Amino acid sequence: MNVIQPQIDGPLKVRGDIEIVAADGTVLKRMAEAWLCRCGQSAHKPFCDGNHKKVGFRDPVQVGAYQPKTPDPAAPGATLRITPKANGPLRCLGEMQIRDARDQGAWIGE
Repeated sequence: MNVIQPQIDGPLKVRGDIEIVAADGTVLKRMAEAWLCRCGQSAHKPFCDGNHKKVGFRDPVQVGAYQPKTPDPAAPGATLRITPKANGPLRCLGEMQIRDARDQGAWIGE
């Protein structure tokens, strides 16, 4: 299972079968673990470069209650495809579980 875990005052820790994908669908990088920027100040977006510390990014990480989701048979499968939007959010498609900063499950699905 792919796991996305926001870190308190820091990046997203993502682990599993991960593909970072360009808007046109080109796979830019495949990896088992990634640290992705949440503060918007990284010079290496979508990857974290530690600038969240310099800019004083703060987020106590509050993730909602655990909500299992029935898998969609048309979903792309076990690989988590992450498509960064220019200076914006990350589009995540595939099997994933969101865990809070205490490593408690909060959401599972696609």
